[in-house]
Amino acid sequence: MKKICVVTWYGGTNYGTNLQAYALVKKLELMGYDTKIKGNISKNINYFFYPYLVFDRINNKIKRRKNNKIIYEVDRDTQKLFNEFIKEKLPKLNSYGREEWGKIEKDYTAFITGSDQVWNPNYFQASMMLDFIPHNKIKKIAYAPSIGVNSLSKKIKRKYKRLLKKYEAISVREEQAAKILQDISPVSVKVVLDPTMLLTCEEWNELTDEANINRIEMLEEKYIVCYFVGDRKDYIRYVEKVKNETGMKCFVIPINNNVKMENCTTLTGIGPKEFIWMIKHASIILTDSFHASVFSILYHKEFYVLKRFPENSATSQNSRLHQILDMYKLSNRWIEDESQFIRDIQINYDITDKILEKKRKFSEEFLTEAIEKRGRQNENL
Repeated sequence: MKKICVVTWYGGTNYGTNLQAYALVKKLELMGYDTKIKGNISKNINYFFYPYLVFDRINNKIKRRKNNKIIYEVDRDTQKLFNEFIKEKLPKLNSYGREEWGKIEKDYTAFITGSDQVWNPNYFQASMMLDFIPHNKIKKIAYAPSIGVNSLSKKIKRKYKRLLKKYEAISVREEQAAKILQDISPVSVKVVLDPTMLLTCEEWNELTDEANINRIEMLEEKYIVCYFVGDRKDYIRYVEKVKNETGMKCFVIPINNNVKMENCTTLTGIGPKEFIWMIKHASIILTDSFHASVFSILYHKEFYVLKRFPENSATSQNSRLHQILDMYKLSNRWIEDESQFIRDIQINYDITDKILEKKRKFSEEFLTEAIEKRGRQNENL
């Protein structure tokens, strides 16, 4: 059996980060490869190139201190579930020095840079471009990394161009990233699915069946799930509007406690399995998150994506949400103001599923072609 090493982020208590890592490893295993994962647990931000992020970080710390007790309770309850998930579901490869990698790498058919924003220059780590693999005969593949920004500086482009030369096959998650990287890539840059969309609902149900959910009322009544990465105050108005229209209970999966949702239950003890379970069984999802949107699509949910960033923001990540909604003919799920919030607009998931099936097939073919073919990837895949 051929051995593959996926190099991507995992760890901490970020749902999308850990679930995308799990999904790519799981998909490769289903394709018949013996797969291990390697990654840096934390995202080291390059503040030298992006000094404005220093102020964002300080501001966030000040805000978090105001809600220290709440955050501690959430972290304590969720951390155990995240730790268990990572230990059980992500077959890790030990860390080695560069000399040791020179010996170990020869056991592997390919090293694959995985998804998430591992190529975001704000969090740049050369290891996410496989700089630790000294041997040029080992296949280096990129599957769906995101750069997370709308442009790259000339200095970053020069650095990326040097590192990308070692890759035999490159794909990214967003069209914008493909356009930016094509000029500095040695091969044609493909656009493929986020790893979480490679797995079917039936395959994700293997996790939801193991979820630790003790709130029986969720099974007996319809409910709304709120999951917001951002902290825009207008989120409160949208949540209140849907609650008042539906009369449903509202549950908040906490990641940002700066926005208080009145008359909503803030959940604790929500690990990766429980996160998917909550979306799977919800009647309505309100979110500004890419991966919450992904699982809403996979499980055919009524969902709404609230605008998280101003469009002209240097740190805006709106483009990746625009793309996924446009791709699946779901642009009416994007909400910028209350006038757009019309609940009687139905989703035709028959159209969505056909698009997803086609893109899933293309993405699987990219992986197979990249791993199995000799030399540079076929440009006409």
